[in-house]
Amino acid sequence: MRSAWLRLLVFVVLVLNLMANRHGESVLVHIQVIGWYVIATAVALVLAWKRRGPGWSTAVFVVIDALLVVALFHEHLFAPGQTFDHSLTAPSLAIGFLLLTHTALRLRPDLVLLFSTVVLTGWLSLLAITLFVHAHLHPMAASEWSLFGAEGALAAAFAFAAFVCYLLTKEHSAILAEAVASERRRQMLARFFSPSVVAELQNNATGLALARRRAVIMFVDLRSFTRLSETAKPEAIAELLSEYRQRVSPRR
Repeated sequence: MRSAWLRLLVFVVLVLNLMANRHGESVLVHIQVIGWYVIATAVALVLAWKRRGPGWSTAVFVVIDALLVVALFHEHLFAPGQTFDHSLTAPSLAIGFLLLTHTALRLRPDLVLLFSTVVLTGWLSLLAITLFVHAHLHPMAASEWSLFGAEGALAAAFAFAAFVCYLLTKEHSAILAEAVASERRRQMLARFFSPSVVAELQNNATGLALARRRAVIMFVDLRSFTRLSETAKPEAIAELLSEYRQRVSPRR
């Protein structure tokens, strides 16, 4: 639902951008971008709802989103009969930031890196081509050079935002991996030690404090356990042993 609402917001921005477009030649390109975006969104949401699809499908949808953003930049840089207009960068950049946020919400730093790399590579490549074409067709005035400088500054701002999202998602992944590893260690210790000992082992990074202690060791032979283990299911045996340990383990 979070992904659906965010993608709906992007769709609204795309439609508003189309309605406010001042260049009739680029309307068809914008409609095609919206159409591909709607198709990709529908397929992605259906796969997410049914929890199906290969693992690499997420990366494919991220690349599609990034290419659609690049297509919007191409629209205002290379539309037929259109001069370079820096004001048209704002809607495309807003959509780029929204889709960057959507990618970051997946909490995977590799997807953030993939999305930002595709967008920045396409954007800077188109900007370089535009600069080359303008420089060779006619001498560029100082105001035109400032427009290209502002475009580069916006690209740098997008790169910085992408870098922050990458660091946040990477830190989240590290914390999550540490939490999962800690829980696995706790479950492993819980198989052999009482809850109080497990808690002490987890609270002390170096292990139990060294000290002389009074201890009692009890050896137990469960009657007919060997015969039971040969016929019973592994799940039933595990449940039986877990219940037995809970009954005989000392509690404080």
